[in-house]
Amino acid sequence: MQELPSNPYRDLPLRQMYGAMQNRAGQLLDGKPVGRRDTAYLLLAAAFYLAPMTTQPGSPGNVVRAGGSPLDAYLPEYESAARALRHHVAGHAWDAVAARGTAPALPREAALAQAATNEAGLRAVLTQLGGL
Repeated sequence: MQELPSNPYRDLPLRQMYGAMQNRAGQLLDGKPVGRRDTAYLLLAAAFYLAPMTTQPGSPGNVVRAGGSPLDAYLPEYESAARALRHHVAGHAWDAVAARGTAPALPREAALAQAATNEAGLRAVLTQLGGL
């Protein structure tokens, strides 16, 4: 049996996943030919973002059902999701400020990195962006 290639979308950051899905939807709406397997991989990766805590064998829900600690199983998921959300929010804020026509003094990647660290970092970035 032929071994299937790994899913190229599996580890994409949420923003890149969004772009890949937008691109694929555009291709489908335009009637362009797209690969069935590639589209399936994209859907599978997107589905994981929607329910990551229940779908995989080592998922937090499965760990707890097998007797593991809810704190140990779910806290890392929460922390990861919180980092991703702070990064996402800061990216949107930076883009919105840049769309005004004046590039923010804080470079985008530096802003995203600072915002992702913790809530204070996000607040600092949003404050800096608001002061432009």
